Amino acid sequence: MLGWIDEALEVGAHERTVLCISGDAGLGKTRLARATAHWARERGRVVLEGRATPVNSALPLEAFRSAVRASRRNMAGREPPPDGLAASFERWLLPELGQAADVDLDIVFEAACRYFSGLADEKGLLLVLEDLHLASPSSCELVRHLAESLPETPITLLLTFREGEAGPHVNSMRHALLRERIAQEQRLEPLQEGAVGAMLEDILGVQPDKRTRETIATMSGGNPFVVEELVRSAAEEGLLGEESGRLDPDGELSIPWTVREMLLSRLHRLPDADRDLLSWAAIAGDTFDVSIVAHAANLTSEECASAVGRLSDAGLLRDDEQESGPPLVAFRHALTRDAVLEEMVGAEQVHRHRGLLLALEDRFGQEDEEHLEEMLGHALASDDRPRAFSYSAREARRTLRLGALLESEAHHERALELFDADDGHEARAELLMGHGWVTDAAGNREAAAQSFLAAREEFLAAGNDVRAA
Repeated sequence: MLGWIDEALEVGAHERTVLCISGDAGLGKTRLARATAHWARERGRVVLEGRATPVNSALPLEAFRSAVRASRRNMAGREPPPDGLAASFERWLLPELGQAADVDLDIVFEAACRYFSGLADEKGLLLVLEDLHLASPSSCELVRHLAESLPETPITLLLTFREGEAGPHVNSMRHALLRERIAQEQRLEPLQEGAVGAMLEDILGVQPDKRTRETIATMSGGNPFVVEELVRSAAEEGLLGEESGRLDPDGELSIPWTVREMLLSRLHRLPDADRDLLSWAAIAGDTFDVSIVAHAANLTSEECASAVGRLSDAGLLRDDEQESGPPLVAFRHALTRDAVLEEMVGAEQVHRHRGLLLALEDRFGQEDEEHLEEMLGHALASDDRPRAFSYSAREARRTLRLGALLESEAHHERALELFDADDGHEARAELLMGHGWVTDAAGNREAAAQSFLAAREEFLAAGNDVRAA
């Protein structure tokens, strides 16, 4: 990537060059743009840097306004361009200069061409425009006009945007410049685990252990900004030894506020329907069955598929490739799901767990074994005691049959805690007998004896012949 930018700057010293860098928030677009600006200044180039923001996105040519305004601050005292039309560009653009009378946009565009051509002296000009996914249509039109009108001008346009959040006018500009072979585009991808490990080693100064590397890579989704913020937050909370490079095995990483704000600002720009679907998906899990989520959200399969497609294009979801079974979708970053969950109050989470539980039961039936653990989780989270007891008891029996003693003991104990008199003496007796077998097999004879004695009392209370039992 750095070599690609360096080569483009060399070409941009003689002719027009357009570079597009796309990628999710936090992948390093701004860092690359700043590095490019630094290298350009070292070469003696004039550098203008502008940015589109949600606040000024309704203003015409807003990305260029910020670039020109910053240029006037940084180059105070600079003589205005000798070309009168070029000199008028700043006055038309910046209201603080005393806005001229209304003028046709094509005249403003021609003034812009002359203005930027004048700045591109013998060493060239770098014009950086960031976050163009937030740009107005007029800014995108002027970008395309400059790129198409100044082929022999030593100007480099560096454009950054989030592909999944780009509107139709942004994509139209991109596709036109790529189709006409005017622009080159590079997409930033999340770091692989090995690269995350190298980044951690660079930050900490020591090589992290395997668990730390895997944990940070999974939580961050390979996003460099999130990696840095997780490390900073973990170190501040005493969960990460900066000298050892190891996470505390008993600690729990939380989302740093900087990451949360980045994620939430992105989520809040989603349409209400897509944000609602994302909330159902977050309750369903890191990976989920689209048909179940659609049923719970009361959406048709077509409506759900369209929403999932939009969320996937926005870089929030991805296909989870399976060799068999129903098609599954996963959150692209674990922290996205965490941020969605944190936004939901407890009552809303209970409601959605209940909806997903009913959707699973409608689809597979309450006796289904394959989704038993999933239904148990939703029953517990939705405070549905009868269902939670029933599924816990079944899971206790199932894990006992599989010989998973520790898991079976935990399920037996939870089912016994959930037991209510309405469930009957025989149900409790069966659980106590199972708990006795599990604890006996684990070598805890005292606990086993207590469970067997309690089971005997329950059988008697149910009017059974203990000898037959």
